[in-house]
Amino acid sequence: MADLTLLAPASVGAWFELLGGDRPSMIPIGESDPLTVDMVETISATSTGGKVRIHSGHDSLMRDSLLAEELRMRGAQVYAQSPTAVLAGLDKTFARRLMQDAAVPLTPWGVEQLPTRADILVKARDSTQSRSIRWARGTETIGPDSYWEQWIDGFEYSVTGYREHTALTMLPIVAKGRTRQDLLPPWQRPRWVRPGESFPCADAMYEASRTIAETLDIWGFFEVEFVRGRDLRVIEVNPRISGTLRLAAMAADTRIFSPGILAASPPILQPALFGLEVPFDGNPILEPRLIATSRLSCVSHSMADVVRQIAARAPRAIGALEEFDVGTGND
Repeated sequence: MADLTLLAPASVGAWFELLGGDRPSMIPIGESDPLTVDMVETISATSTGGKVRIHSGHDSLMRDSLLAEELRMRGAQVYAQSPTAVLAGLDKTFARRLMQDAAVPLTPWGVEQLPTRADILVKARDSTQSRSIRWARGTETIGPDSYWEQWIDGFEYSVTGYREHTALTMLPIVAKGRTRQDLLPPWQRPRWVRPGESFPCADAMYEASRTIAETLDIWGFFEVEFVRGRDLRVIEVNPRISGTLRLAAMAADTRIFSPGILAASPPILQPALFGLEVPFDGNPILEPRLIATSRLSCVSHSMADVVRQIAARAPRAIGALEEFDVGTGND
């Protein structure tokens, strides 16, 4: 009998143990390729009498949902994203309709004919990580695979969380800086966490994230992206392991992959450490408080020390640090 963790995002495998994961019980399954019959047989035989937890990436949501059903038919106890969450992750308009029905405040959006405004974006319904995002061209009619969204001049935040049954734990809020007209994706910009940083919209973000997790019947890790302009709005939800999860977990000083640790945690985890994350293209670094893959995440007891460590270990990140917005978006 063994509990298994099936991990889809390959990049997470590098820091899985540093954040509490048990590598002998983890099987990397990748995001893009279908699993072989032999792999499914191995997973099924190994998990007999135990639990299987499937942590998906965006590109593996549907495959992992089908895998979960296959393993359940073989008698395994499987935890994975629900069919509703999977469809919401793969179709942003479906997710938006569900959130709209639940009275979640969304950025203005629609399908087909675009409004006659200059601040309209076009996004693919199955997009993620800013794939395919562009400015609208006049009053074009967009195809059925796209939707439009109004760009908000404001400040972006990310709330990550974990839901197991009805227990919901939310990690520290990650600040992602001001929205940009050049549409540079947030994952290519600095993002940070500060203990004691006060966001007047924090309670509203937690409330909206809680409503979304319940409405979409999310299991496991998820992210809700917010923008605060004149008021607070939800941009999108990602029912999967997200790019901001690592920094949030490190700032919370919590080993998120340790079995049961989040279920036993307070509903809202406040940051215990300062954290900053920047794009990175050097050799991987794996240390308890400094992890670098395609991004470099560093936490410490002061932001000054974080910046010093990043400058020392990743000199080419200095350019990104020069754009580091020290504001909170509160004004």
